[in-house]
Amino acid sequence: MLIKKILNNSLVLVNDGDEEKIIMGKGVGFSSHIGEKVDIKKIEKIFSLEKKNTLQNYERLAMEIPEIYFEIAGEIVERANKEFTGIFNAQLFLSLTDHISYSVERVNKGIVLQNRLIWDIKAFYSKEFTVGLWALTLIKEKIGIQLPEEEASNIAFYLVNAQSSALKMGETILSITMLKEILNIIQYHTNHLLNKDDLHYLRLVTHIQFFVQRVLEGKMLKNREIFLLNQYVRLYPSETKCLEKINQYVKNCVGKDISVDEKFYLLIHIIRNVQELDGTDEY
Repeated sequence: MLIKKILNNSLVLVNDGDEEKIIMGKGVGFSSHIGEKVDIKKIEKIFSLEKKNTLQNYERLAMEIPEIYFEIAGEIVERANKEFTGIFNAQLFLSLTDHISYSVERVNKGIVLQNRLIWDIKAFYSKEFTVGLWALTLIKEKIGIQLPEEEASNIAFYLVNAQSSALKMGETILSITMLKEILNIIQYHTNHLLNKDDLHYLRLVTHIQFFVQRVLEGKMLKNREIFLLNQYVRLYPSETKCLEKINQYVKNCVGKDISVDEKFYLLIHIIRNVQELDGTDEY
């Protein structure tokens, strides 16, 4: 890998064959020169440039933001990759670097911005929120600034968004809102407060998370279970009415009816949760 451009002491742009990459490492850019080989011992992370404007964003941030924030963001991405099977990329690294720097600047000025989604993120994306809390500890260790808990939620939000490359930030907000509202529909219709410690509830939340993602990406399951759905509709009329309310809600949000298979699997999860709360558990 040959150095093409030095962005700062910790970041350099390199040519790796026909591909341009960003190399991160303490001192990797110090006393280096264009055309030289990268000192492999100094390489900590390598980021591919997925989009054309990614390099420009690196260059802008490298001029505006102290190197310590790149180091912090790099460690968060590394932790996230370990927790969530290596799905994070250069765009997350850039977004976190920019966000954390701006968050510290706000705190230093005494400005605190509330995140209205904090409780939803804590409830529905607890693993991402835990990484966010860990990130706040890391930031305190690195620069001595204690960011408010809302920032753990903000960092978790970036992780949620990054887990689906097809979802944009606005769609991530919509996905969280839809998850919350679908659970509310189930609770209000069945007149049950869902047991958040129950395994059926955890499976329901996970299923709805992926269901909403499929809806927003236009990848709903195909219509193959029509016979089974009709059987369950006949056996569970009350839960079916709940399903119909969810279908209407989804249609109001995105203009799409839920597919037969999606209805079938949602209905199963609704039935399981209701039976557990009723103490029947016959399913």
